[in-house]
Amino acid sequence: MSKQTEWGPDAVEMLRDDHRRVHELFQEFDATTDEHDKKQLAETALLELQIHAALEEELFYPAARAVCENDALLDRAEEEHHIAKIVIHELEDRLNAARYVAKVTVLAESVWRHIQEEEALLFPVVRESGLDLQALGRAMAVRRQELLADLEGSPWGTRIRDMGTAALVATLAIGSGLLYWVATIGRRQTRTTKRRSSAKPTKQSTTAKHAKQHA
Repeated sequence: MSKQTEWGPDAVEMLRDDHRRVHELFQEFDATTDEHDKKQLAETALLELQIHAALEEELFYPAARAVCENDALLDRAEEEHHIAKIVIHELEDRLNAARYVAKVTVLAESVWRHIQEEEALLFPVVRESGLDLQALGRAMAVRRQELLADLEGSPWGTRIRDMGTAALVATLAIGSGLLYWVATIGRRQTRTTKRRSSAKPTKQSTTAKHAKQHA
C-alpha cells in the first residue's frame, strides 16, 4: 500500500484541534467588546461544538467504549454534550445582549471543564489501547464533510452563508478548522466596509470644498 493510502488523520489529534479552536473562539469572545464580533465568534464556536459533538457521539465514543473500561466517564461526557445542546438551542432564541453573553460564558466554562477531563482521562486510554486512530480519523473526516454539507440548509448554515459564499465553499471543500477562518474573514470584510463607508463622505466633502473655492 502507498503512503498516501496508509495516511490518515489521527482521531485524537483531530479532536484536540477542535478543542483548541473552540477554546480560542471563546477566549476571543470574552476579550472583544464589539457586539457584532461577539455574535459571530459565538455562532462560529457553536457550529464547531455541534460538529465536534456529532463526531464524538457517532464515531469516537462508540470506538472508545470498546477499549475503555470506564463507562461512567463516557456516560458523563455524553451527558455534558446533552447539557451543551440545551444551551445552544436556547441561544438560537432572541435574547437580549446581556442574557446572550451570560449563556455563552457559562457554556464556555462548561465546555472547558469537559475538554480538560476528556484530554486528561479519556484520550490517553484510547491512545494506549491500540485502536486504529488513523482509520477512525479517516471516518471522522468523511463524516465532518457530511455534517458541514448538512449545515448548508440549516439556520446555522444561512448565518455562515451571510458571511460570504466563497468562504462557505472553501469551508465545505476543506473542512476542519475553517469555520474559525470564515468568521475571521467575515469580521475583516465588515470592518473594511465600515472603513470605506466612513471614508467616502470625507472625500465628497473635500471635493465640494475645492469646487466652492474655485467658484
